Amino acid sequence: MTPLNEPTCSHCGQTIRSELRWKIPMIILMFVVAIGVSVAVQLL
Repeated sequence: MTPLNEPTCSHCGQTIRSELRWKIPMIILMFVVAIGVSVAVQLL
């Protein structure tokens, strides 16, 4: 088995162009949730 340059999704078979496409929004969402939780804790 030779590794492909562009990995494919194991579920739908679609080629994954960049893993950062879903990692960057996930990181931003985690920051927003963390800030929201810290603000909510300070208000209580």
